Amino acid sequence: MKTTDNQRAAALKIYATTIQNCQRMQPKFAPGTAQATLLVNRIAALQVVSALVSGQVPSLAQMKTSVAPIQSIIHKTTVARAKYAPETAMYRRLTPMIAAMTLGLAALHTALAQPKLTKELLPMIEHQTLSLDAAVEGETYDHCRLTVSQHELKLAGVTFINCQFEQTDFRGGEWLDCTIKGSQFLNADFAESVMYRCQFSGCQLMGADFTRSVWHQVTVTDCQASYLILAESKLKGVSFQETQLTESSFQAVKLLKPGLTVAGGELTGADFTGTPLKFVNLSKSRFDSLLFTPSLLRGLKLNQWQAATIAASLGIDVVD
Repeated sequence: MKTTDNQRAAALKIYATTIQNCQRMQPKFAPGTAQATLLVNRIAALQVVSALVSGQVPSLAQMKTSVAPIQSIIHKTTVARAKYAPETAMYRRLTPMIAAMTLGLAALHTALAQPKLTKELLPMIEHQTLSLDAAVEGETYDHCRLTVSQHELKLAGVTFINCQFEQTDFRGGEWLDCTIKGSQFLNADFAESVMYRCQFSGCQLMGADFTRSVWHQVTVTDCQASYLILAESKLKGVSFQETQLTESSFQAVKLLKPGLTVAGGELTGADFTGTPLKFVNLSKSRFDSLLFTPSLLRGLKLNQWQAATIAASLGIDVVD
């Protein structure tokens, strides 16, 4: 990304102002809280990009840990700006901030892409105990113990690998662009939560309750999800792959195209009562029986053996 002297000067001015604003906010939050940690990380990242744009060369560790906070600033500022029309003063005020942070992020990526710096860009937090509130966008948490959130749960762009969640009540939480691998959520309560572009892999979801939740572009792979509850939820582009869904509940679900696909795994006893099955593809799943509303079967995709099972449950004799 080529930049001019004027662009760099404008960016440096914004970094300095933003650092000062963050420092003024620090006394408002107790050390160790999520807000305090966020400000510390943000100030450090801004100092790193300021040095980099000024022609200095920060350490590899400093640059790696600065990527996520700068990405977070860009994301949150872009979301905030989207609420205003382009001709408004607030829109014009936020635009230079986005430009400056984008310039700084590009500088980080360029520096980290040098031949000698081929390691992973994003920081990884390993074997630590921390509050779920302290999870930062863009970071990866590996084998961490996450204590109970004290605030409304909103997570974006976070990866959890083999983490232990002490919390079981996730009601009303928002999970955006998150990846969760190898974690246990036995009987956890996710009712009325929102999940966009999330992935569960190798997780224990048995009995997890997602009643009245919203799932868009969610993939669940190689998980144990028997007795999973998605009743009265809204699903769009949801895929279960090699996941056990025995006696799971999909009652009264609203499906939006491309709907729901189940490939592999066991689905016997799953309950689709009250759910229109037009956008459901079960052709690569396994089941001996399903619960459903006969008048809502239209459009359901099945293979020939499954079709015979459904026909038999309706009292239809299939003959050669």
